[in-house]
Amino acid sequence: MESFFEAIIGPLKAFFINTAMFIPHLMVLVVIVVIGLVVALAARAITARLLSAIGFDTWSAKLGFASLLQKGGVAMSPSQFSSQLVYWFILIVFGLAALSTLGTEITDTIVSRSLEYIPRLISAGLLLVIGWLVASFIARAILIACVNAGVVYARFIADGVKILILILIFAMAFEELHIAPGMVKIAFSILFGGIVLALALAFGLGGRDVARKILEERIKKGEKKEDHIEHL
Repeated sequence: MESFFEAIIGPLKAFFINTAMFIPHLMVLVVIVVIGLVVALAARAITARLLSAIGFDTWSAKLGFASLLQKGGVAMSPSQFSSQLVYWFILIVFGLAALSTLGTEITDTIVSRSLEYIPRLISAGLLLVIGWLVASFIARAILIACVNAGVVYARFIADGVKILILILIFAMAFEELHIAPGMVKIAFSILFGGIVLALALAFGLGGRDVARKILEERIKKGEKKEDHIEHL
């Protein structure tokens, strides 16, 4: 009979002991999450005001970052979007710190994997933003140069170069995230071939008008010579 009660009381006793040991960790987790939420809210408000004060929205509009957000369906200004990123970054950091207080194998694995992946995610995001701005700048420069040169398909060439550069940028971002390794080489080959094709089209289309003018001038000169000979 005693063994029967021990079989029942033993697991219950272990459960209550483990629960009593877990409660302090849970309380610390809640405190850290609350502190992180307060810090994240304050950082978001400060960041939004600071970026608005320095004219970040105006700079973003000139660089094309504002249009990038609009095309992505983000209904926020660049300063609001940036402050929101700061908010979530701080919240994730405090959340990982809170999980680490539990000290379980699962939470330790989640925290360690997240700490390894977050820097890659940040660098990939920055790479995409900077790459988009660079691609837009280069495409605009090509468009202006082609228009000044009288190229008929200037918009097509500029958009094509922009798409090719973005393919390379996305491939580099995936490579940074360890997704589809080796994709950068393929994207670089596509980019190089596309640039060569774009230059060939630019020179070909631009040179077509020049060649036509040269032929017209030579034909006119030939007609003038024939008229001169007939008069003689």
